[in-house]
Amino acid sequence: MQDIVINLPFDRDSYLERQKIKWQIDFKKNYSNYIFFHGTISIILFLFLITLVLGDIKYYPPSFFGIALFLIFYNILIPWISIYKNKLKFFKAAELLAIAQKKTGNVTVLTLNGQSISFEDAQRSTKMQWTLFQPFYIFKDAIILTSSSIVGNTIIIQKSQIDEATYIQLINLLTKTIGSGNGI
Repeated sequence: MQDIVINLPFDRDSYLERQKIKWQIDFKKNYSNYIFFHGTISIILFLFLITLVLGDIKYYPPSFFGIALFLIFYNILIPWISIYKNKLKFFKAAELLAIAQKKTGNVTVLTLNGQSISFEDAQRSTKMQWTLFQPFYIFKDAIILTSSSIVGNTIIIQKSQIDEATYIQLINLLTKTIGSGNGI
């Protein structure tokens, strides 16, 4: 099988769009955990309120209400504030990296064949076997390759970065080598 070579000159807007996709993927992976956790807290709050309404309020000391409200606030609001702060940090770091990359005029070269994928730019050169990857998927017209052994190692190739023929050729190669998955 012939190698597929993709030259990707650095483009700030494309890079930042890939970082948005990466954030959305990572957030969606954890979203169900947040919903489950907050659903559980809501049920506990509901049961607490039913107990107050149906029970005799004089059996509960005033500090109990303060502690209960603090725990509800802490367990529901604080995680979402943390997510928002992490998102801001993530995109600020991405913006700083984009500025640094733009100054160097970096070009990334991806070489894909039946055995491996090679990634090369001015700072590094990496070759990884397909056995290190989970099945690929497409999210917002971007091909997502996620390593199953290296945490946080995700390769995103947007359809707009390559021509249609290469995009189809790439999907066919990935389907044969690692298979396609369900996505997020």
